[in-house]
Amino acid sequence: MNRSNIIAWFHRARWGVNAVEHDEIQTNCPKCGYGNFYFNLNKLVGYCHKARCEYHHTPPTLEDMEELAGFGPNDFGGYRVGVDDDYPPRNEPTIDMPGDLVIQHIDGQLQTRYPDVVEYLKKRHLTTHDIVRFKLTYDGTRVYVPVYQGENIINYVGRDLTNKEKKKYLYYPGAKTSEWIFGWDECKDWERLTLVENTFVSISFRNRIQCSTNFGSSLSDAQVTMISKSNVMTVAILWDENTHRAANKAVRKLYDHGVRACYALIPGQPDDHDRGKIEEIAEQCHREAAKGGKKFIDPWGIARDKYKQDLKDRQVVMRRRNR
Repeated sequence: MNRSNIIAWFHRARWGVNAVEHDEIQTNCPKCGYGNFYFNLNKLVGYCHKARCEYHHTPPTLEDMEELAGFGPNDFGGYRVGVDDDYPPRNEPTIDMPGDLVIQHIDGQLQTRYPDVVEYLKKRHLTTHDIVRFKLTYDGTRVYVPVYQGENIINYVGRDLTNKEKKKYLYYPGAKTSEWIFGWDECKDWERLTLVENTFVSISFRNRIQCSTNFGSSLSDAQVTMISKSNVMTVAILWDENTHRAANKAVRKLYDHGVRACYALIPGQPDDHDRGKIEEIAEQCHREAAKGGKKFIDPWGIARDKYKQDLKDRQVVMRRRNR
């Protein structure tokens, strides 16, 4: 058995690899999660150092662990059982996009009839390449981002630029926005996935922190299933301010499906802050998730400040009661 295949398999099975020393993989126990589990690459047998664990008393063979993972080191190119290019099932035929392309190729050059729209998008940190790559359109009121599944456009996100419309964001009528992840045909091959709420934010950070959007501050069962059946091993959730309860729920759902995750408490939204800092926060979330550590991080001390304010409020109430 090729040892590199086994090491890669430990990653694909979401057990991770903390270290490889003396022909042994050291990782978290696949059975109990304890941090001192060792798998011998020569004997193909594992051992957990936690006395109460089943794998302490009955060291698992490679076959035992293949059964636990649902696939072996040479199966499915590293993907979990059930993964194929048609998950989720293909939707109905492609929809038509409103408006015209913001930037077009004309006579071998990139040109636009909408310089104000381009200026707006660049303020949102999108590059010319981003605008062309994601085929953004404009209809005089909204700028639209198409949402693809394979070659088909199955949804779009339209952002009002006039500030006159009742709804700032508009989706294609009848589309199930909560059942898809933006650019998923590419994302499903990543080992890391960073989720934000806003589509423009996700595009601007996409290649920097392997970023996408689930279109809001809730992770549906369908989206969780998609992630669990993909190549993604860790998820960092960087949703907007005051979404900690939803983010915590999403992290628990991902863990229940074998995907490690961590969220960050952020004031405002990610593009309110220095981009380098947001990249560092995403990296920290992924590190915590990979080692099964903290389920959230608090770079601005939001939880601490809220605790202090809650304590102060309770003290005020108690003083009033004691008068």
